[in-house]
This record gives sequence, C-alpha cells and structure tokens, in this order.
Amino acid sequence: MSRWDPASYEGIVWNWPESVMAKIGSVVRLRKEKVDPKITPFSALHLITIHFDGSVSERKIESSRQYTMDMYWARPRDIVVAKIDLKNGAVSVIPDDWCNVAVTNHFAVYEPDEKLIFPEYLRLIVQVSFFKAYLNRNKVGAEGRKEVKLDFFESIKIPLPPLDVQRAIVQKWGMRRRRLSQGLET
Repeated sequence: MSRWDPASYEGIVWNWPESVMAKIGSVVRLRKEKVDPKITPFSALHLITIHFDGSVSERKIESSRQYTMDMYWARPRDIVVAKIDLKNGAVSVIPDDWCNVAVTNHFAVYEPDEKLIFPEYLRLIVQVSFFKAYLNRNKVGAEGRKEVKLDFFESIKIPLPPLDVQRAIVQKWGMRRRRLSQGLET
C-alpha cells in the first residue's frame, strides 16, 4: 500500500475504451533547460504566472531586480505546471508568439509530443473539476505546502483520441465557456 488515506483510492472513471487511454508521461517530456545568465540577461526574460483557470500572464518585475534561483526556459507550445498549484488547475500552454519565457524550479515545463497530444487538450483536462478533485485527493507534503508529485501526475491515464477529436473538444469547450460568460447558457 503506497497511501493510507481512503480518499486517495477513489480514481477517475473515464467513459473511453482502454485502447485510447494513455499516461500523461507518455505524451510529454520534461524540459529542464537552464537559462544561462551569461548569455541571456535577467532583464531579457519574461517571467510568468499560471492562474487556476489555466490562463498565463506575464509577471511585472522591476528591471533592476535579479532572481537568485536558477531559471529554466519554457518554449512556445510547452505545457507549464505550477507545481504547488497543480491541484488547483494551474497548468497552461505557452502562446506561440511568446519568447524568452523563463520559470523557476517551482514550475515544471513539459514539451508535448504534438503528434499525439494537442497541448490545449491536456490543459483542458486538468481544468475539469473531477480531475482537479482527483489531484487534490492525491497531494502530499507538509500542511500549507502540499503538492501533487510530478511522477504521480505523469502516471495518470487520460483519454487520448485522435488529434482532430482533441482539437474539436477544445474548440467546443471554448465556445461553451464564451456563451456561459455572456449569459447565453446556464
């Protein structure tokens, strides 16, 4: 037995055939590409914040400020996870037109295999309430700093239909969210 708490045993029941299920770690690769401060000055970096709704924004940092932590590159189309807030849905995709994005080791950067997964599809899956609840039930660590371990996250099986189906799901969900925000649906 790897866990003692009963709530952690409740898994996710997907209504997809096993033939389309795949572990997250089989379609993404952890990127740990260190920024060399001798080549790229801190002032040239774009630091980000990942929000619980899966959106990403640039942090406003004073130009004179320097980080004491190591920085790591996040490339366009990479999937970035805020480790401490993964359980809350803090996963996003770096936009195509953003460059020099860097994060600290409080984030995990994944390079998606775009032959197998549409990055926004994974972001959307993490946003689903039952998926966040599952992550929340499986967090570990000291009170106040509990997080979902990356090896656990990577081991979770998700439905992985063909890319055109993944894109259609993301598009449909985006249209529904816009209609809900405009009060056109309940």
